Amino acid sequence: QVPPVPAADAAALPLEPPPPPVATSKLAATEAEWVGLYRRHDYAGALAAARRVGVDGLLESLAVQPLSELADAARLGGDADLALRAFDSMGRRFPTSRQAADALFLSGRLFANRGQSTRAQHQFEAYLARNARGAYFVEATGRLVEIYAAGRDVRAKPTARAYLQYAPDGPYQVLCHSVLAAP
Repeated sequence: QVPPVPAADAAALPLEPPPPPVATSKLAATEAEWVGLYRRHDYAGALAAARRVGVDGLLESLAVQPLSELADAARLGGDADLALRAFDSMGRRFPTSRQAADALFLSGRLFANRGQSTRAQHQFEAYLARNARGAYFVEATGRLVEIYAAGRDVRAKPTARAYLQYAPDGPYQVLCHSVLAAP
């Protein structure tokens, strides 16, 4: 027969074993790891941590701000394909958010850097249609002047005029003046 446990000692004994750690706790801890690395500007480290969690799951489960941070980590960490996937997820899952609007511009920039001017043009036009005077208005308009002028598109001159009205001293002013001076 087992002797009774004194009341003082009985309170110290656990009634049930503690539950095993839940997978979501691990996910949250690992998510906190990549977000922390991103915020310390360790983009390669943030990407490695995000890959350990599972990028596909993150693209479908993150709230809009962490998803935006994942896209930035990918973009700044040199993984343009992942950045584009994250931008696409933002647009699909959070279509009315400011981050989704910015994703249009940022994906346009990635396409332009890859030499995919038709896709870049589409993204810049979509950004400007949605954000008449958004944060990237000047650059998006200037990049469209570049694309239109390179393709001899009739929209080059009116876009150059619009650019100069809004940003007469902007970084694309020389291009805009040369487009307007051309026959």
